[in-house]
Amino acid sequence: MKKFTVRSLILLASLLTIVSLAGFCGQLNMPCELISHLRLVLVTMALLILLLAIPTKNKIALSISALAVLLNAVPIAALYLPAAKTVTNDTDKQPIHTVKILQLNLWGGKNKEYVAVVKTIVESNPDVIGFSEITPQWLKLMKVGLKGYPYVVVDTNYGGIAIFSRLPIAHSEIKHYGEWHRPRAIAKIQIGSGHFTVICAHPSVPNIRPELRNGEFSLLAEEARMLAKANPTILAGDLNSTPWSYYFTKLLQDSDLNDTEQGFGCQPTWSAFFPVPLVTIDHCLVSKDIHTVARLTGPKVGSDHLPVMVTLEVRPRTVATP
Repeated sequence: MKKFTVRSLILLASLLTIVSLAGFCGQLNMPCELISHLRLVLVTMALLILLLAIPTKNKIALSISALAVLLNAVPIAALYLPAAKTVTNDTDKQPIHTVKILQLNLWGGKNKEYVAVVKTIVESNPDVIGFSEITPQWLKLMKVGLKGYPYVVVDTNYGGIAIFSRLPIAHSEIKHYGEWHRPRAIAKIQIGSGHFTVICAHPSVPNIRPELRNGEFSLLAEEARMLAKANPTILAGDLNSTPWSYYFTKLLQDSDLNDTEQGFGCQPTWSAFFPVPLVTIDHCLVSKDIHTVARLTGPKVGSDHLPVMVTLEVRPRTVATP
């Protein structure tokens, strides 16, 4: 029985190690990329196998299970390392402004917890809100409950996207991507004598047509990089990707944006219906002239996603015109 147990542990640890390694090859195919999103699940499983292997004192079982733990723990632990030092341009001597962003996938077609959503927003008191999966009904409710946010950019079609702001919006537009017409909202928001730009996006789920999400990532990267040349830029939304995905890493590299999660640790947002959410797919990415002061997830509000709340320090670089 002992041999059977040890052999079983070795087999399980070996399979888990192979699966964990496959997650580093996300650019090869969709199954590998989907595995990369499961680092929290995989590290939990690996730790359980390691705990079961300790009493056996079998070196092979211990070594392989420990390797499986490391393969998944290291990418997670990397998020707790301090973020790179923010690069600022003080040429115009613009003051630094504190800006609070809240991002939430409303799950509008199924979520009925209107009061919980408004209560969370009022209590967290953000300056700018990014909504995805906003329906016409939710838009009506939000306009009633969020009267302190008179500036709105919204498209309730094709999945729905919106930006609500208490700060004046100097310029805005809705753009669509791909054959599914996924909308994204772009707003140049006035702050002091300058501006910053917010892009709110919700790319499609990659398990059906991964090329659509990946193509939108490429477009978002180019768009954010270009917009950041004029003003500090924020990309927020349910990006349907975790920090450990090859394509998410490529998005950061190509856009020259920073992940606000860096330095604050892993903050899973999906599914809110799990006892503990295990997948980190809601993000706030910022240009390198923006400093992240705080980042946390909010309470359950009836959606299958938790809200993401980020406090940023923004220094406009130029006095821009609409």
